[in-house]
Amino acid sequence: MKDLPRDPDAIVTTRRTLYDEVWEEPLVRVAKRYGVSGGWLGKLCDRRNIPRPDFGLWARSERVRAARPPLPPASDPANETLHISREWGERRERLQRMREDPEIARLLALDRSAAPFHVRSTLHGAHPLVRSGPLDGKRTRGRVADESLRVSEPHRRRALLIFDALLRGLDERGFDLRRRSGPRGPGLVVAVLGVEIRLVARDHLRATMRTSRHRPGWFHAGLEGHGELELHARVPGGAKRCWRETPSRGLEQRLASVPSALIEPAQAEVERTTNEGSPRARRRR
Repeated sequence: MKDLPRDPDAIVTTRRTLYDEVWEEPLVRVAKRYGVSGGWLGKLCDRRNIPRPDFGLWARSERVRAARPPLPPASDPANETLHISREWGERRERLQRMREDPEIARLLALDRSAAPFHVRSTLHGAHPLVRSGPLDGKRTRGRVADESLRVSEPHRRRALLIFDALLRGLDERGFDLRRRSGPRGPGLVVAVLGVEIRLVARDHLRATMRTSRHRPGWFHAGLEGHGELELHARVPGGAKRCWRETPSRGLEQRLASVPSALIEPAQAEVERTTNEGSPRARRRR
């Protein structure tokens, strides 16, 4: 677990102060005051060697609660000061504003009423953005020249079928789909609240070990895709979301969560752009 990025508006406290607070009231209540989650604050205590009660301690007697261990010294004097970012709290506030936004409410209502995503077994009659341009199979110097498709050849057809289902579903839910040029060629873009979010499907790369008669033992042969697909949605220079398949749940079964998950990074980008002239934004430049 890593500390949140250093924020100029972060709350500055000390190990001793946080130690006293987590033993005087429940951890989740302390976390809410700092604008972070209880789990994150508990991990921060563990990382900085701050003894804390377990989550069930506050249901026990005052006598048990009073027997708290002493605060050990910090391994590094610099760790005595803690910087706790408000980003978690800001995210909760943004989610609340999203629930009250009529345009977002409309998109969510369309998502709830739309038919489930369906991955077909054929590319015949696929979505126009799958059929047009480099996604239809045209190659440049032996490689598919499309920023949205970074998948090895054996798994390329499956990725196209998933893209076809995703784009059809997003069309039905009222999202604006486009093709835009990028650093690696043209790519698929979905516009949400006026913010363009790039869609990329790629292999989850894993290290490959091989043997050779020319050298003893096993050696690292680089990174290869093994058919474990990922779907990335990214605001250029901003927030991103990633969906990875697991042995028990393929990427086909995860498409239902994509529409609602696209809205939050778009809303964050809208608010960042709107507040570009605020004192906090100017400090971050």
